Amino acid sequence: MKTFIFIIHLVSYSMTFISAQQNSTTTVCKSGTRIAAFVVSQPNSSTIVAVGGHATVAWSYSPPAWATKRPQRVSIYINRVATGVDLVFDDPVVTDLDVTNNATVYDWFPVQSLIDGNYKIRIAGDGKDTQKGGQPNRDVCFADGEVVPANSAQFVVVNPPYLQPVANPLPAFSSAPQRNEINVALVLVLGTAVSLNKILTFCDREARPNKSYRIAETMQAAVETILQEHGVLEEFRMLPSDLTEEDGAWTIEIRAAESSSFSQPLAISRLGDILTLAHFSPEVWDVVYEPLMEYSLQSEPWRPLCIERHYEGHRRLEDGEITIEELEKFDREWASRLIERGYHDTSVSHVKRVSVPKRDSVKSKL
Repeated sequence: MKTFIFIIHLVSYSMTFISAQQNSTTTVCKSGTRIAAFVVSQPNSSTIVAVGGHATVAWSYSPPAWATKRPQRVSIYINRVATGVDLVFDDPVVTDLDVTNNATVYDWFPVQSLIDGNYKIRIAGDGKDTQKGGQPNRDVCFADGEVVPANSAQFVVVNPPYLQPVANPLPAFSSAPQRNEINVALVLVLGTAVSLNKILTFCDREARPNKSYRIAETMQAAVETILQEHGVLEEFRMLPSDLTEEDGAWTIEIRAAESSSFSQPLAISRLGDILTLAHFSPEVWDVVYEPLMEYSLQSEPWRPLCIERHYEGHRRLEDGEITIEELEKFDREWASRLIERGYHDTSVSHVKRVSVPKRDSVKSKL
């Protein structure tokens, strides 16, 4: 009798164990009913990404009110779209990008060996992706407020050949709303500067607050290093601080040599005590500056006045549209990239004269 009871208990225990095992492998995740999704706005169907250049990945969350538990980290993957190519998205652009500061833009410098063709990118947050390696991942559960991954529209990737400078007869910002007159009256188009009497901008050099701003010296150090290595630092420092638009701006470009790891020219322009730095690229009817910053040379170190980003618009410190902490952070990051990419290295870059003031205090070195 005891043996029979023991066998019953043993069978009951075994069935319970097997049932638990089955439940652990077949339990279906119950997702929430208010789940947001990534919306990729850049790149899109009209985007052309040049290998070796600069591109922007921008996204948002939809519906915004449902995205109450936004990801702390974002991973971006790329996949070629072609016959016989599976959309597995196993080629990372960036993984575990920290977006705790609510960032929704990533500056992408595509240097990997991408062949010409059509592509899509996929954005996923916090490592939760329902399509890992192209296969459904049923272990992923999205609760209310979380954000599900999404793919971009199809865009084009090209490996551009070297292009000779070509003048653009149309002025930049021709369709932009007028705000203030820029102090650097020129348009940069494929290495050609077109002098203008007026050009629209977002910085007012007459509005100079008396506040003393703390700014990292990295950009000043980076620019002075670049000018020194290219032999024009003395010329830059000797420029009169009272130059006006009538006198014209002192402007040079740092351009890539064939062995360079960068492709975007760097424009360095000074008019009086205002310094303008910009990466630029031409479009059909206009010029895209990404980014553009203006500094006041009246303070030591140089004080930033404003910043222009192609997908964020222009923001002035004076108007409270951006904080000094944000400017400091971008200032350090951009300065570091300039040196890392070799804009100061004369073996992979060269300087090109764009414009010189009518009233100059020192003979040009170029």
